[in-house]
Amino acid sequence: MEMTNPLLAASRRDELLGAPTQKTRPFGTPLKGIFLAILVISTFARAGSITITVPADLAVDKAVATTEKEPKSSITGTIDKTKIAFADPTPGSAYEVQLTLKDGTVLQGVDMGWYSRVSDKPNAEELTDGDRDQMKAVFTAGAQFFNVQEATLIKGNHNRAVMLVRCERNSAFHSDKGDEVIWRPELWYFENHHGGWEKVLQTDRVLRRERFATHQDYHAVVDKLKWVPELGGLKSTPKVPDVAVTLPANAGVATASPSPPASQPAESAKDSAKP
Repeated sequence: MEMTNPLLAASRRDELLGAPTQKTRPFGTPLKGIFLAILVISTFARAGSITITVPADLAVDKAVATTEKEPKSSITGTIDKTKIAFADPTPGSAYEVQLTLKDGTVLQGVDMGWYSRVSDKPNAEELTDGDRDQMKAVFTAGAQFFNVQEATLIKGNHNRAVMLVRCERNSAFHSDKGDEVIWRPELWYFENHHGGWEKVLQTDRVLRRERFATHQDYHAVVDKLKWVPELGGLKSTPKVPDVAVTLPANAGVATASPSPPASQPAESAKDSAKP
């Protein structure tokens, strides 16, 4: 007895009755399209870079680019005379570059941009001395643990501004073992509301926290440091993968650090505030 394929028989029956037959598509065609799209994208996509050009009189000994946000990651730069290159930065991540010169000077990048992506008001006027004085007035508002609060740098306009603040405790404090210094540089953010400047709360960004055992240790680090906004906020994106910065001559703002007084032993301190 001859065996017939039921599927084949049904197909022949549909042809005899005039029913349209359904054509089959070779398996794997959609996958081929996906693979082709991936191939096209990968062809045009490429790794980005960050390149820093420094003045000829700067002898760079070490270069490191570090992401601003946690979890932090770093890239060691390749130094070729006045060119420093950082390969394959994470797309979309903002980096701050630290350049250590052969004379011990440290050029530290700092992002003086706004803390969020909210657009600024258009046609902003420039900062005035009155604007700066209003922002600095927050240093005297209320009791502070730090006996030194100083604006190292202010960047912005008449609408909003960013302040790099040097916070220090160089006088005796609770648990002080004598001659200690607590140092904490921070970024503060300000907005101008109807002619009055207000500090934006809960947005401070602490750049570093250091507790030095002696004033000598403090000076060994802080006196060699210069903050450089041009080396901060460097971001490679898919649309603009390559970032290039030319560092101006005499770049950077040194921390205004007159030698702080030697602290007394903690037992003699009236202020028992904790850091």
